[in-house]
Amino acid sequence: MPKSNVFYCVEGVLESKIDEEIIIMNLQDGFYYGLDEIASRVWELLKERSLSLENLCSILQDEFDVDNETCQRETLIFLQSLKEQGLVNEIVDV
Repeated sequence: MPKSNVFYCVEGVLESKIDEEIIIMNLQDGFYYGLDEIASRVWELLKERSLSLENLCSILQDEFDVDNETCQRETLIFLQSLKEQGLVNEIVDV
């Protein structure tokens, strides 16, 4: 997956913030998901605007103590999970 692919949140997702964590519910399947602090931040960023993995990690590295390799790997895993659950879409750079 190229780093320039862009991710964005889909419509029809309910969310509620409790402290530093967000609970999201996909209205299509009725499942809900609890996001930890970092995952919540990724969700917030993608709700604001579409972002590439590279741009997301740049922001996350400024806000959290994480090296680039770990950030890229863990964020990609999370994005793929969100995509599989129908919570984000990806625009593939061709």
